[in-house]
Amino acid sequence: MIATLMALALLQADPVSCHEVAAKERLTCGRRAVEAAEARVAEFDVTDCAEAMTTLEMNACGALDLARAEEQMFKYLDAALERAGLSDQEATGPEPVESARYLEASQIAWAEYANQACLAVYEDVKGGTIRTIVWLGCRLELTQARTHTIWANHLTYWNDSPPVLPEP
Repeated sequence: MIATLMALALLQADPVSCHEVAAKERLTCGRRAVEAAEARVAEFDVTDCAEAMTTLEMNACGALDLARAEEQMFKYLDAALERAGLSDQEATGPEPVESARYLEASQIAWAEYANQACLAVYEDVKGGTIRTIVWLGCRLELTQARTHTIWANHLTYWNDSPPVLPEP
């Protein structure tokens, strides 16, 4: 957690993680994070992140990539939670169906897992200047995988019906 906060401070990002805000506010928080990351990249006068040269420019571009990936994940998560909530309400039978509650709990657990997994990677390279971009890359990869998991498990159908959202 300390390394995460240090990385965010280095990137001059908002220290409040969008994973820690109320579910209804995650997507808005994600949008604000993208805007802040875009502004940070603009401060370096980088017009194409593929041409970033300095460590700070690469870190800023990596933070932007991560912010965009998290915003997309929150979009897919919101759609999945909405679908699960409607399904839970429509369920019949003697036992209540709580898909939305379990999906929300899994997201909280995933966020903690992603944090710990990427801190382990960060610790492995923490003496070098590449540590932040390695941490960001880890988070980006896990976030993209989580988005795909949400899509595959909660936004597709078992028949030939089209998915709720396109494959990420």
